[in-house]
Amino acid sequence: IAYVDAHGVDESFAQFVGANADLTDPAESEPARRAQLALAVANAARLERSVKVRVVKSVQLPDPLAPESLSVDGLEALPDLVHAGLVLGGPNAYNQIAAKPWPLRERFLAVSDAGTYLSALSFSREDVRLIFTSETIPDRIRAAACDTLGSLLDVVGPVEASAICRWAATQHYAFRPELLVGLRRAGASSDDVLSALAVAVDTFDLAAIEVIAGELGEPFSELTRIGDRRAKTIPASNSTQALLTRLQHLGTVSSFRTSGLNG
Repeated sequence: IAYVDAHGVDESFAQFVGANADLTDPAESEPARRAQLALAVANAARLERSVKVRVVKSVQLPDPLAPESLSVDGLEALPDLVHAGLVLGGPNAYNQIAAKPWPLRERFLAVSDAGTYLSALSFSREDVRLIFTSETIPDRIRAAACDTLGSLLDVVGPVEASAICRWAATQHYAFRPELLVGLRRAGASSDDVLSALAVAVDTFDLAAIEVIAGELGEPFSELTRIGDRRAKTIPASNSTQALLTRLQHLGTVSSFRTSGLNG
């Protein structure tokens, strides 16, 4: 601690800790002094992220560091430090990097418990697209985004809306009817909305399906008309078969034939 007080995290100190060296009895120092050392290490430009985590952990902090105390260099290690419990997580932690490039925020979302407070964060249209197409972000984060989709619909466009529907269909995530309507109005393709609808269509009543079908337009909007017995042709897919089966149960479709089902 005295060395860092005098010289900062210089090249010599960086080489010392970078060689997997342990700090000598950090617990013997006062908590405030240990926090000071931990912050100096976390904010050091010379240290790799993994080294920062190891050294800060060895300092045996009494409490996690505050995210707002991190410098530009410290914020580069924020996801790692939060994941290790060395910096406080939560909305305030994410907000420190909210304006940073996507790769840093992606790492944060991938390793933090952001799913528990996602509704408190702000995302752009591009953010939503990246969240639903990232190979790094876990599905629990995407599920949390869908749980709060009502607050995101104002920023999503056709690409994002379709990506959300495709994810929901793949993961069997059941949307409420009004959210499917919102996704269609945001520009999701009819095929993608149908795929997402098929997940939970067996739980929807006729009124709900009628609204969704109305957004999809013909020929789907014609299927919910009671008493209309004219034959109709619709694209064959597993999704439309699920819809037709439900409408048959509800009495607006008397019978149907399918061919060439492909998803």
